[in-house]
Amino acid sequence: MQGIISLSPDAIRRPGWDFPGFIWHRTHTLQQTVIRLDKLTVEQIIAFHDQVMKADGGDDRLLSEATLHQMVFLANRIDDSYQRAALVFYSLIAYPAFREGNSLTARLVAEMILNNGGCSIIKESEEGIADLVQGITSFTLEMEDIEAWLHSHAKKVSGTE
Repeated sequence: MQGIISLSPDAIRRPGWDFPGFIWHRTHTLQQTVIRLDKLTVEQIIAFHDQVMKADGGDDRLLSEATLHQMVFLANRIDDSYQRAALVFYSLIAYPAFREGNSLTARLVAEMILNNGGCSIIKESEEGIADLVQGITSFTLEMEDIEAWLHSHAKKVSGTE
C-alpha cells in the first residue's frame, strides 16, 4: 500500500504547490505538470479529499473505503479518459465514500483523469458542473449522461499526444 501524501494547511495556499502530477490552485482547479499518473489509486483519492477538507473545512471522515476500492478497480479497467472520468465523477457523488466533500473530490479526480488523457474542461462550463451534481444526487442523470457532457465540455490541451 502506498503512503498518503500529507501536507500542512499552509501548503494549500502556496502558489505552485505540487500534488503528484498536478498543481493545486486555491480555485480548486488542476494544471498538469510533467509527471503522469497511469493508474488511479485509493490513496490518491483520499489525498485529494484531505486537501479539499483542509481548504474548505468540514467532516473529513471516510464512510466506505470499500466503495473507493471498487470504484478504483473499475476505473483502472477503462482506457478511455472520458469514460473513466465519468465513472469516478458519477460514483463518488451517487455513492459517497466520505461524509462531506464528495462532489469537489469527484470533480478534482475527474479533472486529473481528463488531464492525463490530454483534455481539460473548458472554463465556460463551470456552471454546468453544479447541474451534473444535482442530476446525479436526484438520480435523473446516468453515467452515460456525464460522459456525454464531458465530451461536449472538454477540449484537447495543446501539446499533448
